[in-house]
Amino acid sequence: MVGDSPLKNKVILAFDDKPDVLDLLEEKLDMSRVVKKKDYDDTVAYLENHHPNLVIFDIMGVNGFDLLQICAENKLPAVILTAHELTLDTLKKSIEM
Repeated sequence: MVGDSPLKNKVILAFDDKPDVLDLLEEKLDMSRVVKKKDYDDTVAYLENHHPNLVIFDIMGVNGFDLLQICAENKLPAVILTAHELTLDTLKKSIEM
């Protein structure tokens, strides 16, 4: 018997500039409440007033490193997505943050 997901009833903030990616995350994370954001400023404003259990976002092209810094400062767990190849320097920077 499979137990409940650790994400059950959690709030997950998903930020991506592609609506299809957000829809897929919402579909796959249906045990959680997924808050979808397509705009960086809207995402930052949300984080100023809310503390989601997890933040998922694209690191490239949408101020990803700035958002990762905000997550780190607020001790928010973050999962980084990217369709681009990560360089060793980019990966190292992400891990250090």
